[in-house]
Amino acid sequence: SINEIGVEPITEYGFCWSYTTSQPNLNDNKISIVIPPQVGNFQTGMTGIIQGVKYYFRAYAIEGTVVKYGQILDFTIN
Repeated sequence: SINEIGVEPITEYGFCWSYTTSQPNLNDNKISIVIPPQVGNFQTGMTGIIQGVKYYFRAYAIEGTVVKYGQILDFTIN
């Protein structure tokens, strides 16, 4: 979720994810949200998920030149 809009505009936000590292970042995979940012929760979907593989993901937002990351979470589809 986006808790507040700061002085610098949010130029990009979404989720980054990986199944090869438990610390995903923008150099891994990412899903960008295309609607303008606003305070509150946001969501999207993933395709091509492999059953039995553990995925790590977290939200991100780019404000000016700074990338801010949310808490890392994980899931596995059994």
